[in-house]
Amino acid sequence: MGTNYYWMNGFIEDPRQFGQFIDEAEIEMRDDPRVHIGKRSAAGRWCWDCGVSLAREGTREVHYRSTWYDACPACGKTWDESIPITRGTGGMELGFVKAADVPKVGVSSCSSFTWTMMEHKRRATAYSRAQDFEDKKVIRNEYGAEFTAAEFLECLSTVTIEDQYFGEFS
Repeated sequence: MGTNYYWMNGFIEDPRQFGQFIDEAEIEMRDDPRVHIGKRSAAGRWCWDCGVSLAREGTREVHYRSTWYDACPACGKTWDESIPITRGTGGMELGFVKAADVPKVGVSSCSSFTWTMMEHKRRATAYSRAQDFEDKKVIRNEYGAEFTAAEFLECLSTVTIEDQYFGEFS
């Protein structure tokens, strides 16, 4: 489960020419790293109090072949079974809950974000702080929802695991 994010037309910067923008029509691949910012994915159980994944193999394997501790290896807190899956990051990826409403205390779910280029993180942060871009929708997701840079960064509030990779995103 995951959601891909892209720069909207007019905000696709050419990394070879600072300050030069590319028209989306000129780009052949949908996953071109100049357009494709990255993918947010549900990443399993996380102890928000201790800052540790419950994946026995650590954060590198959370999307592949992880086995999970029953409790936080640091403090011993366990997953609260009374919280429905739709209130966690899996529910967020399915559109049931917003990132701001996902519990971020004790053992709960978390997200990962895989950036195609770390430069996108810098640009999103800069746009979120620039008064000229306060209300401008500069990013869209694969479902067509549009975001200001600040709204996009809020979507990443459940992200505890970050990585950089460019290739095929499933």
